[in-house]
Amino acid sequence: MPESVIYSGDDPTDLPRPFSEASPLRLGPECTPVNFCLYYTTPILQLGVRTRVMLLGEPNKWVPISQKRYNSIVQTSSDVIINLIVNAFEIVTFRFLLDLGPIQTIVCDNSRGVGPAIYSTISISQRTCVVF
Repeated sequence: MPESVIYSGDDPTDLPRPFSEASPLRLGPECTPVNFCLYYTTPILQLGVRTRVMLLGEPNKWVPISQKRYNSIVQTSSDVIINLIVNAFEIVTFRFLLDLGPIQTIVCDNSRGVGPAIYSTISISQRTCVVF
């Protein structure tokens, strides 16, 4: 298993933490078939020598990084480039972490509704989203 983190899909204040065979997720008694607990995992991507990136995706979604929205995720030595679809009159908030620091967000804003933005691009290192 690649080096990963795990985070709660129910509690946005629960920061991601290491997840591996040595650091497993232990569910408490509050997690039941009626009151289930939702968790997500994401691999840790290495940028350059020191920077580690964890892609968390869209908050409040069952699938925070859906293949229907995200066409590709490309890792280079200095950036992670994410190509996505942002529909007319839509704002997409994408969350990520750098080096297990605070959660950061990038907003892709197509709220003016200038047609579907088929080739929107997020740059993690530049912390930008360009909506075409």
